[in-house]
Amino acid sequence: MPARNIKVMSQDELDYLNSIYTFDIEEDIIGVLCKGRLTFHNKNGPFTILTAVRKITISIESINYWIEQKDKTGYTLFDIQNTMNLLKVIYQEVNFDSVMNYLKNGINTIITV
Repeated sequence: MPARNIKVMSQDELDYLNSIYTFDIEEDIIGVLCKGRLTFHNKNGPFTILTAVRKITISIESINYWIEQKDKTGYTLFDIQNTMNLLKVIYQEVNFDSVMNYLKNGINTIITV
């Protein structure tokens, strides 16, 4: 996703979305459950979710990070995508370790330039 289109959700928006959306994966399919409606998306490509809050594009990188950590930490796909967006907006390196470090420790891990 081009950097000019990146938007970071507020904590209230993130909490709301995490309360109504559930993600699960089986083989190459990601299931998204919202208010009793289940939709399926390919894990090998980005997809967009149109929510009441805003339209959210889930990147392939965030899907891969989520799959890698989902059984260990319990962060949602929205948590990871939002953290990746935040790190890009504040010009930080975006990789698995930096995303997990930010989710675990918060703003104290930000490097000032």
